[in-house]
Amino acid sequence: MNRKFILFGLLFVAAVVIAVFLAWYNFGRNLGSFAELSVGMKTPEELVTLAKRFEEARQFEDAASSYKAAIDLEPGLQLAAYSALSRIYSEELSEKDSGLAHVYLRGLAESPKSRVLMRGLAEHYERIGEYVPAFQWYQKIVEMYPQDRYMQIKITELQKKF
Repeated sequence: MNRKFILFGLLFVAAVVIAVFLAWYNFGRNLGSFAELSVGMKTPEELVTLAKRFEEARQFEDAASSYKAAIDLEPGLQLAAYSALSRIYSEELSEKDSGLAHVYLRGLAESPKSRVLMRGLAEHYERIGEYVPAFQWYQKIVEMYPQDRYMQIKITELQKKF
């Protein structure tokens, strides 16, 4: 009876070791490039799914390209893609050369009252040290949405940086 438990235990440990090895081996493997894998993708949903796969593989440039392509198809509707793109640039890539402000501005041209896009743009400017445009966008949010206490606090905090 004890031998069966020991054998079962050894098999279980071996299975776990193999699973961990396979997960480690596949972690960060190159999926291919955005240019290769996006061929034939016609919907923002397909491109966002591809971007998530690129993020899992730690291919952040390709993930950003995929999110931008999704945004290009529906600039005013892909709020999750804007958020993900902002996160990638703030956490993984150099933000100053990203063109992220341009992406947000294009989205705002489509959805000029989008608080999500205005806030993303203001936070982007603040992160890269451009406090005047950040202040202006926070102020615009408060003008359009006076009940937004968080943005009022952000304005007060930002004024201290001038």
